[in-house]
Amino acid sequence: MASLGLSGALWVQTQRLRASQADKVALALSLGACEARALNLIEDKESDNEVDNIPDDDLRNVPDHWLLP
Repeated sequence: MASLGLSGALWVQTQRLRASQADKVALALSLGACEARALNLIEDKESDNEVDNIPDDDLRNVPDHWLLP
């Protein structure tokens, strides 16, 4: 009987460990997604600032190679 109780306890602990490992993987993926979103927002803001800082004359004078034939 004692061995049956011990094996049951080990099974429960193994299941808890597997669930904790799955939670760890899910949290790591979620954190990676958050980091990617933050990086995209930073890059987008930098790009917007570059466009906003273009002088108006540069916007009016379009290079010839940009024009369609």
